[in-house]
Amino acid sequence: MLTEDSPMENIIVAVATKKGIVVIDSTGSPATAALFRKAIEKEFARNDFKYVINTHPHWDHAWGNQVFPEAIVIGHENSLGQTARQARSAENMLRRARERVASLQQGLQKAGNDADQKVKLLPELAFQERIVRGLSAAFSPVPPAISFSDTMTLDMGDVSFKMYFFGRAHSGSDIFIHIPAEKILVTGDIFLDVGWLPLFSGMETLDIPKWCDVLDRLFGEADGFSTVIPGHRKPWSREKLKMWKEYIENLWKGVNAAKKEKLTLAQVLERFPLEERYHYLKELGHSDQEIREFHERNVEAFWRQLLVPITPLIEQATAKDGIAAAIEKCRVLWRSQRDEYDFSERSLNQLGYRFLSQDKPSAAIGLFAFIVELYPASANAYDSLGEAYMVAGDKELAVRNYEKSLELNAGNQNAKDMLKRLRQAGAAAGLSTQQEETSSSNREQGAITAEMIVAKCAAAMGGMEKISLIKTMRVNEIFPDHGERPMIFEMKRPNWFRNPRINLVFDGKRACFLKGPDSKSGPELVDEDEWKDFEVDMAFHFPAFFDYPATFAGVELIDGRDAAKLSVSLPLGAVMTYYIDSKSFLIFRAAAKFVLGGKERTPYRDFFDYRQVNGVLLPHGFSYGSRTGQMKGRVKSIETNFDFPEAWVKIPEILN
Repeated sequence: MLTEDSPMENIIVAVATKKGIVVIDSTGSPATAALFRKAIEKEFARNDFKYVINTHPHWDHAWGNQVFPEAIVIGHENSLGQTARQARSAENMLRRARERVASLQQGLQKAGNDADQKVKLLPELAFQERIVRGLSAAFSPVPPAISFSDTMTLDMGDVSFKMYFFGRAHSGSDIFIHIPAEKILVTGDIFLDVGWLPLFSGMETLDIPKWCDVLDRLFGEADGFSTVIPGHRKPWSREKLKMWKEYIENLWKGVNAAKKEKLTLAQVLERFPLEERYHYLKELGHSDQEIREFHERNVEAFWRQLLVPITPLIEQATAKDGIAAAIEKCRVLWRSQRDEYDFSERSLNQLGYRFLSQDKPSAAIGLFAFIVELYPASANAYDSLGEAYMVAGDKELAVRNYEKSLELNAGNQNAKDMLKRLRQAGAAAGLSTQQEETSSSNREQGAITAEMIVAKCAAAMGGMEKISLIKTMRVNEIFPDHGERPMIFEMKRPNWFRNPRINLVFDGKRACFLKGPDSKSGPELVDEDEWKDFEVDMAFHFPAFFDYPATFAGVELIDGRDAAKLSVSLPLGAVMTYYIDSKSFLIFRAAAKFVLGGKERTPYRDFFDYRQVNGVLLPHGFSYGSRTGQMKGRVKSIETNFDFPEAWVKIPEILN
């Protein structure tokens, strides 16, 4: 086993047999593969290379094939016919590698005598320079000369190589290679945990039952394996692979059962949290957020396999009636049967790029625009739409959408690179950046509706489907000017509320102390004038525009932030105004206005520190006005969807 000294740490496996040397994978550059070839020849003192086996055809595993011209390349049949596509990809990679080399060289110059900084930059510089050397010369992708559909055994006399098509997973042609004589299983890029997380759900369509079958067969082999060699970084043990085998089996069994129960995706996500044993990933450098999002992506990907694919319908309708008609059919299905069809952003995005590869930019633009409509908080959706406009020659709209992508994800390097290219091209054509920005700004003028803002806010929080599942909430909060003892607020949408600490209940119409304010006397109604205060409390804890009609109240600059304002009139007369950040589309301020005791009251809260609660982003930090000035409160915990019986808020008969 040889590991490349690079940020990717690509792995090559070479085995010397009686009939010749067999190499598994060849890295991503002929220049790197040439170095490995020399190392293999030196180690084995021979150079009779007979076969190169590609675990899959991705560039970092197969672009060194040409360095072994005497060897026969073996791969899965689904990897055939990709030569032209790989040649186009190589051109783009060469351009990016040259740009990266220039950037790293500038970084080294700036580093001066900073040895630590140079140590960080030099390995990647060497890696990128090898890509440039390998792809600048006569690079020629070498496809498999021998392919198979399901299984194949290569008998090399003293060593056999048992190959299994794993099924569509990371790519459409992933294979495993079992070498019984060495007790080794080579798995390509499916099972990784250092630098990457396992990559078994990379395709739109996944062959999960086949995965389970192949893993069962491998674990049942009498000659077995003890070491698992992935495509990058560190080997695995048999036990670790078994643990992830159980992850796949348990999740697949679970989502199938959930589908039969007619649960929604949001309910499935809630039912299947990641088991504690997989949190070892944190010890390998993955953050809690990365691990959570990885698991949620897997749940969604497994769930999608049980839905009806929407993309074939789009392709058929586009071919027959055009993209506009196809999208309108999708809107109807989205509104009426979204739980039955796969409307995932990934599958739609992949179809959009198929349209681009088929030289159908208008269809791609129409589809990417639909994706933006469904996922307005997705930086990737705007990035893809920007690319489609760029391909179509509409630079102004390309700039607008790349800028929007950067607003949503300031770290989107592709958007930065594309904007730089577009502006350089615009300047060369006599179009200044200022003119581009003015044109972009003009295009953004138009009718803004409350429905648009609500939809974008819902998407930013986690999606309307997940939000609609939240029926009850129990919030434990700390108010510094009330001491460190938590205040407990329990509510049921849209208008039941209680504070168990002080025995206060509100049924949406009236409020009372069940035991009286002193907790000793009998029940006592709260003054009617104060009832508005309780519905305002609920509106501070959960956006009222998800339960009551809202109106768009304009745009205002608040503390340097552009805010879209939504106004909601609550049933008892209070008016809530929500200030929604124009970049994140999360609420950063809520203000109320109502009359209490003959005086107008205008309480407000500023919100921050959003965290996920059952897949929905909710604020866990807030500031508010008090008698001693502005104070900062914090949320200790939020519990959702507990049982909230009507008896909890029932006003005692004695008060009727």
